[in-house]
Amino acid sequence: MLELIAERAVTKHVSVSVAYANREVRRTGGSRSLPEYTCSVAVLSEAVLRLYRETTHQAQEIRQLSVGLEDLVNREAIPWEMDLFATNEGEEEKAYQVERTVLEIKEKFGGNSILRASSLQEEGTMRFRNTLIGGHNAT
Repeated sequence: MLELIAERAVTKHVSVSVAYANREVRRTGGSRSLPEYTCSVAVLSEAVLRLYRETTHQAQEIRQLSVGLEDLVNREAIPWEMDLFATNEGEEEKAYQVERTVLEIKEKFGGNSILRASSLQEEGTMRFRNTLIGGHNAT
């Protein structure tokens, strides 16, 4: 979802579609509108996970998973209003600045410059995956 931040875009709508290994099981999924425009990774991830849990056959093996972000608009085009009753005043803006900084570091120093600690373990795959182009070896 860092692409959303790179494009300085926000969204108000997420969708999930799941195809199963057993082709006799029909594809499932759905979409959901969010209460307000956002580019917060935490907010979007929670919305996608909630939608996934509500619509997916948990016992079936998954062949394909698609996540969509719709109703994209430029971040500067949205009038931001302060909510007098919000308990997280300024938290989304702070999270946005952190995510922008992470994106700038990755653009300047490469995809492996910032990784989760679990990616540094022997089982971690992110360092290797960052060398791929479209899921294929770069060489």
